[in-house]
Amino acid sequence: MTQPLVCVVLFFLLSVIGGFAANTCSPQTDLPLVWPYPTSISLGQSSPLTLTPAILSFNSSISSSILNDGITRTIDYFNSLLTFSFQSSSSPLNSENIANIEIDVASSSDLLGPTTDESYQLQISAPTTYIKSQTIYGALYALTTLQQLASPCTGTNLVYSEWTVDDSPHFPHRGLTLDTARNFYSIPVLKNIIKGLASAKMNVFHWHISDSQSFPVEILTPEISNLTNPAFPWQFYSHSQIINFISYAQSYGVRVIPEFDMPAHTTSWVKGFPDIVLCPAMTPWDLYANEPPAGQLDPSNSKTYQVIDYLVKEMTATFPDQYYHIGGDEVNFECWNTSESFVNWLDENNFSSGDALAYFEQKVTSIVESTGKTVMVWQDAILEGATFANKSNTIVQVWDTNYTVFSQIISEGYDIVISNADQMYLDCGAGNFVDYGISWCDPFKSWLDIYNNSVFYYLTPEEFESVIGGEVALWSEQTDDNNAETMIFPRVFGAAEPFWSGMNPNFNYTTVLERLKVQRQRLVNLGVRAVPLQPAWCLVNGENSCFTTQSASL
Repeated sequence: MTQPLVCVVLFFLLSVIGGFAANTCSPQTDLPLVWPYPTSISLGQSSPLTLTPAILSFNSSISSSILNDGITRTIDYFNSLLTFSFQSSSSPLNSENIANIEIDVASSSDLLGPTTDESYQLQISAPTTYIKSQTIYGALYALTTLQQLASPCTGTNLVYSEWTVDDSPHFPHRGLTLDTARNFYSIPVLKNIIKGLASAKMNVFHWHISDSQSFPVEILTPEISNLTNPAFPWQFYSHSQIINFISYAQSYGVRVIPEFDMPAHTTSWVKGFPDIVLCPAMTPWDLYANEPPAGQLDPSNSKTYQVIDYLVKEMTATFPDQYYHIGGDEVNFECWNTSESFVNWLDENNFSSGDALAYFEQKVTSIVESTGKTVMVWQDAILEGATFANKSNTIVQVWDTNYTVFSQIISEGYDIVISNADQMYLDCGAGNFVDYGISWCDPFKSWLDIYNNSVFYYLTPEEFESVIGGEVALWSEQTDDNNAETMIFPRVFGAAEPFWSGMNPNFNYTTVLERLKVQRQRLVNLGVRAVPLQPAWCLVNGENSCFTTQSASL
């Protein structure tokens, strides 16, 4: 149950930033406290409108369990705002009451994927407020915006302005990459992360589920069931847990994209198939891998592809999303060259090590595409010489800090996902876990670093036609259940707004931060642990109390 103190803080924050005192009932007006900011939002001329959750009715043009879940969450949110009542509060004089929410959805399909229409229209009016969308997921986003535009009034009423919102995302792909192999995350924490992402209309959970340190997934296919190799015996995801988690994410409009990284980052495969992993745990590890333990799949061994075929067939059936991420990052050719049979294979085929990687990626891509899926891959494979024949069916995730790489990969005909490490990696700034110096991607990335991503200013409008969106990434060498949510939230929202709304050239730090402070408190109200953005004193004393004269121009 939501703690009353949390509701009090959210009420107070809405009151202070909204510019009204606790003994009045004033709706949001000049600064709608919405995150991300809508494509189009306009304020009507009517008097304030009230809404009483206890007597509010919802009517929908379709029957949908996902939409019903969204309606239930909306009512719960409204009630949470009203948990703390103010005896001196009274409803605005002559206010009309919103009694009905009419939801008109064109399609009852629950299909969720890269081409799902997420647009919506919201008309807040009395006695009926109207939502219109093409899909149930657009309707979910309309309900999220309806929640965010509410202000608490009395112990039983919320208050609104007459808003008209016409909204759609600038980019269809807005997500988080999360590594659950280096350290394990429980399903309840993963669900909390989904809840947090959805609160800001982020729609992709890229699940980096296996790596060198562990393969924490139950495998049902008998031929490869011994691939399962968790760090601790109890730290793995059962098939039923994965299915349940995917369903939970879908109910929030969040896609789950699996990544089983290969050919590097695969030492954990050695438990089940030692004959297809080269240089397993070889030392000194830093000669053969980017981090311990060393180990890579053998591209010269036909059995490698048999195992991959079984894995891909099972996981593409388990994960319904159109995208399947095949990894492809940080291949170390020195690892492969420790194998005499591999070197002989290179000579027999007149291959370079780069050719071997290209051969591997071609074989894996063929397996994935045979299932009807679209391939996602890290930039490294292409930079090392791999070419994907079906470029229109290949999405490249680019993490480079050299922005010419973005242009290079786009020029080769690929669509890309932006994940530049210098501004979108959340694990940076915690030090180096192997020698306790600084990490390779220091310093720490604040929400503002993420929001003001330099890639937006580097790429041309023509190049942006090949950008489908972006993913903030959290690699988990130093993160697990105990600090995951605070590592992610609210910093990840620095990407939520520009990838939904587009980069705003009239960016104003003070007004953006005011909206983000409210969004952070909404997260806490939902039970998601999120770090504060300012001292409480700044919240108590109003929006300009902690800003310098330079703040607005940042």
